[in-house]
Amino acid sequence: MNRIIKIMILPLLIFGCAHQQSPVDRLTDAERKVLQTYYDSPETVEQAARICLNRALTKDEVLYYTSDLMRREVEENSITFYYAPSQIWSITFGQNDEAISSNVTGKDITRAEVE
Repeated sequence: MNRIIKIMILPLLIFGCAHQQSPVDRLTDAERKVLQTYYDSPETVEQAARICLNRALTKDEVLYYTSDLMRREVEENSITFYYAPSQIWSITFGQNDEAISSNVTGKDITRAEVE
């Protein structure tokens, strides 16, 4: 009887522990909307930067959730968004391709700040 219980519980433990929720799955609808409309105002841009850093989004995730209505340049370890005249938002990605820092028109923001 104990063997049957162990055989039934073991897969649950393995798969239950192995499955981790990705940062994107944890984005709220409001956060997704901010990322999609980041260019609405300077405050929205900063809020979008903080979401990316707090959720440790990857470059691909940032590109997926942000709108491409505004010009953006994608480089190996960064993305730069040009959302208004003389207004720039850049986000830098680290070793695991996760957002580690951001600059919103001269204001630096780090992941440690937003956590």
